[in-house]
Amino acid sequence: MLDFMEADRARLSDLETQILDLERSLSALRTEQARVRERLDAYKFPVLALPNEVTSEIFMRFIPTYPDAPPLIGIDSPTTLTHVCRQWRDVALATPMLWRSIEFLDNVYRRTVMRCVFADWIKRSRSCPLSISVYIDDDEFLKEILADPSTVRWEHLQLEGYIHSSFEIRSPLPMLHSLKLVLYGAFTHAFTFHDALPQLRTAVLYGSTIPPGFPWVQLTCLTLHAVTMNECVEILAQTLNLVRCIVDLIGGSEMDGLTTGKVDLPFLESLVLREDSDMGQTLTEEFLDLFVVPALSSLDAEPIFLQEDPISRLQSLISRSGCRLQEVCIRGRLSTTFGNKFRQAFPSIPTFSFPDAYKEESEEVDDESE
Repeated sequence: MLDFMEADRARLSDLETQILDLERSLSALRTEQARVRERLDAYKFPVLALPNEVTSEIFMRFIPTYPDAPPLIGIDSPTTLTHVCRQWRDVALATPMLWRSIEFLDNVYRRTVMRCVFADWIKRSRSCPLSISVYIDDDEFLKEILADPSTVRWEHLQLEGYIHSSFEIRSPLPMLHSLKLVLYGAFTHAFTFHDALPQLRTAVLYGSTIPPGFPWVQLTCLTLHAVTMNECVEILAQTLNLVRCIVDLIGGSEMDGLTTGKVDLPFLESLVLREDSDMGQTLTEEFLDLFVVPALSSLDAEPIFLQEDPISRLQSLISRSGCRLQEVCIRGRLSTTFGNKFRQAFPSIPTFSFPDAYKEESEEVDDESE
């Protein structure tokens, strides 16, 4: 009996020794574990170690250059940046310039979603100037956007689509610098601006929706789509400060005659002339004869504006205006011989281009024989 108890006491002592050794090993492992976890917790990925200002600048390279707008949702939206980690979310929401360009596309988002996104982006943009693009067929939603208090910060505005009623824009637009209105509907004057547009310098307008009382004299860049020649002449007579102009003419009731007088544009440097296929040839030619453009350096025109005697017509424009053209582009199905004659007649113009020209072998053979 005593021998049995003595053996148990010895075994118990051995077990206590083993447990003590294991506890010492476990303590050492736990100490090492704590050190490793501390190192891991202290580690930062290189991108997260960047100053917030640098991260914000990188984010700005992720989206299109202002005033072009990124998608509202999807992988290319700045919203994606807020889903990566908490630090990126904080930086993105603290970068108001990420949210200053807003584009709405019809039939892409539900109206309720669009309203929420619009409110969120406007709030995140803080006091930044805004670029608003709306491609939509919904008068009510358009009216809501145009009535938003943020209009005081709108710098660029594009409205495209089909409208079912006319609009009176009563909201102030003191910062509006560029405006694009390409709207379709049965309304001669679809938009009316009640307040002045003191900063407006660039406009792209569609004939049937040209607003009345527009501040033409302020503009330096103007694009007119689907206007008749008389409408165009009436407008250009008021745009004395234009530097760049694009005109897309259509036929109209004025085809029996063209407004007399000259279109004097003393600062115009670039002129692009397009025409609809049903225009009358004679009046289209006369259109270019109205221009007096002493600063013109670039002319891009379809051949109908130079018909009958194109070289004489261009010489007349240069002589009448006293301009020094540097670049002339003539579009349309022209022969290469036609282009060579222009280059020979105007050696002082460095660049002539005929992007749609084709070779006409018979003409080239005739030229060689001469």
